[in-house]
Amino acid sequence: MPTAPSRGRARLALVLGTTLTAGAVVGPASAGATTVAGLGKLSADGAAYRSLARQGVKLEPSGDAAVTKTAGVTTFLLPTTDVDFAATTRTKLGGSMVLRRKSGGKTRTVRLESLQLRLGKAAASRALSAKVGGKRIDVLRLDLRKGEYTVDAKSLAVKVGGTRASLTKAAATAIGAKLALRTRTRGAFGVLSIATSARVAGPSTPAAGTGTTTPGTGAGTGTTPGTGGSTGVNTSPTACTTTLPGTTKNTDGTPYVAPVPLARPAGAVDVISSTLRWHPRESFIRYITGGGEGVTPSAGATGGPATADGKVDVDFTPAAGSWYDRASGQGRLLFSGCVTFSYKGHGINLQVSNPQIELNGSSSRMLATLTGATSADFTGLGELTALELVSGGGQTSGSTPTLVVRTAVPTHLTAWANDVVLGGFYPAPDDSFGQITVTAGLPA
Repeated sequence: MPTAPSRGRARLALVLGTTLTAGAVVGPASAGATTVAGLGKLSADGAAYRSLARQGVKLEPSGDAAVTKTAGVTTFLLPTTDVDFAATTRTKLGGSMVLRRKSGGKTRTVRLESLQLRLGKAAASRALSAKVGGKRIDVLRLDLRKGEYTVDAKSLAVKVGGTRASLTKAAATAIGAKLALRTRTRGAFGVLSIATSARVAGPSTPAAGTGTTTPGTGAGTGTTPGTGGSTGVNTSPTACTTTLPGTTKNTDGTPYVAPVPLARPAGAVDVISSTLRWHPRESFIRYITGGGEGVTPSAGATGGPATADGKVDVDFTPAAGSWYDRASGQGRLLFSGCVTFSYKGHGINLQVSNPQIELNGSSSRMLATLTGATSADFTGLGELTALELVSGGGQTSGSTPTLVVRTAVPTHLTAWANDVVLGGFYPAPDDSFGQITVTAGLPA
C-alpha cells in the first residue's frame, strides 16, 4: 500500500461496506472533515465463534457497540472514533465486545477494548486488534491481499468489504485462559465489512430538498446531494444518466404529482452516519438476469453480481440532509447512487437512483428517482415501495441511544409503482419486492 504523505488524524464516519474495491489512492486530508461518529460491521458465523458458543461463551456489545441478529447470525455494529492515515492506516472503533462464561460458580469475563483496524503493506499487518487485560493483541487476522481494499487519505476513505476474519492464536489463547476453556479454537470467526467517508461541514438544519429532486416538479435527476449536515456523505457522486421528459404523466394520462417528503419535527436531530442495503425481489432478478443484462450498480452504489437464484444486495452511499426524531421514531434518510435493472430485449431499462427512506410507522416508504419506467412519459421522484415496519420484518432497535437499526424490513410495491414503473406485473397481494436493512447513527 502506498504511504500517505499526511500523518494527521481525521475523524471519520464509518459505514458498512460490501464490495472489495481495488487500488489505493492517497493524498492530503480534506479541509472540510469534522468530528463525527459512524458504524462498522462484524458478522460472527465461523468455526471459532461456534466453538466458543458451544462452550457457553456469550458475546455481547458494550458501550457504543450494538448487535443485531438476522437468520441466526450475530452481527456487531461498532462506531468509529478516528482514522490515522500513515504508512500503516489505523481505524479506531468505539464500543467493546465482551465475552462471558459461567464456570465454577462464577462468571468469567473478557473485554475486547480499544478496537482498531490496521491496514499496512505486510499481510500480517492487516488485522483487527484490541486491548485484552490492558495488553494490545491482534484478535482477528484479515484474509486480504493488496488491491482488495482502498485507502484514500484525500477523500478520507478506507474500504474493506466482505472479507473473512480469523481468530488469531494469541487471541484464542488469551480468551481461553481467562474463560477457563478446554477447547481453544483459532481460525474462521466471521466476516468483516468496513468503509469510511468524512463528514462535510454544513448547516445544522439541512436545506429543503437536499439529496432529492425538488418536491412538486415531478422530474429531475436528483444527482445533487445538497449541503445539509450529515456524515458519510458522498459530496460529489457521479451523476446518473437521466433523460428528463417534457411532461410527466401516469399511465392513464393524468398528471403525476410528486410525493411530498416527510416533514421534519422540531425535535429531530441530524443523522451523523447511515447505511442502506436493498435486496430486491429475487424472481424479478432471476427474470432480468436470465436473458437480459441484469443488475448494474453505479455512481456510488455497490453490489452483486446476482446469484443463480436471484439474490443480490445493493448498498447505497449516504447523502446530506438525513434526520431522525427520537420522540416519534420518524426519520428521513437520504442516499446517493444508482442501480440499473436491464433486459433491453424485453423493453426493460429501469434505473433507480438516490433512494430516500422515510421511517413513519405504517406510512413508512422508499422513494427514489426513477428513469426508464414502463410509462414512457415518466421520469422523476416516485414512491417505489412501502415498508412493513409495523408487522413482521424482524427489525430491531440498537442497544444504545446513538443507533437506530431496521433489519430485513419487507418492502411492497406501491400500486402506483406497479402500474407506472413495472407495467402491472406485481399487483397486490403479490406486491412483495424484497427487503431493506437500514441504520442511522445519532448524536450521543
